[in-house]
Amino acid sequence: MLEQKAAQFIAETGDPHGAVPLVVDALAVLERHYGPSSKEVANVLHDLALLYEQTAEVEQAVKAVTRSYQICSEVLGANHEDTAR
Repeated sequence: MLEQKAAQFIAETGDPHGAVPLVVDALAVLERHYGPSSKEVANVLHDLALLYEQTAEVEQAVKAVTRSYQICSEVLGANHEDTAR
């Protein structure tokens, strides 16, 4: 759902930079609700990494995707299909 909202925002405004704060805010809400090491948080971090990639914020993208991978490895296991994505 978050991915769809961010994609819709980008499609309507043509501004992936504007979508980043929305996803960061959503990430904070999910971290409070599910905890910082949940599958839901990992999914949003993955989406955030893709947004950072679109906005050429490579360092931020690497941080987000690395954290997403670490959470997936801990929660799902290193061999789970979602960990490998």
